[in-house]
Amino acid sequence: MSIIKSLYINNVEVGLTSKYIRNMLKTQKIANVGNIKIIPSRNGYTKAYVEIKEWHDTEIAYNFIKRINNPLKETKLVHNEDNWWTVKVNNRKSGIHKKRK
Repeated sequence: MSIIKSLYINNVEVGLTSKYIRNMLKTQKIANVGNIKIIPSRNGYTKAYVEIKEWHDTEIAYNFIKRINNPLKETKLVHNEDNWWTVKVNNRKSGIHKKRK
């Protein structure tokens, strides 16, 4: 469905886990997620790099992908009533690393 393989989420609240992020993308019928790398930042939040295993074949996922590919629009993922994250395509190679054997 999409060639986007990784997302970057800035300003994730401290204490929210990779499992929480994974469940948000799955329950909202956007994507199935692989590895998630959470990195503390200096502003009291964390950053998350999210590996996309498979995009869901839904209108919600289609609209999410369309929006995230438009540099003139901000893509938000609402995760708890009035709480949301800004989501971008992760184009950096320093995001998710798989362990080498």
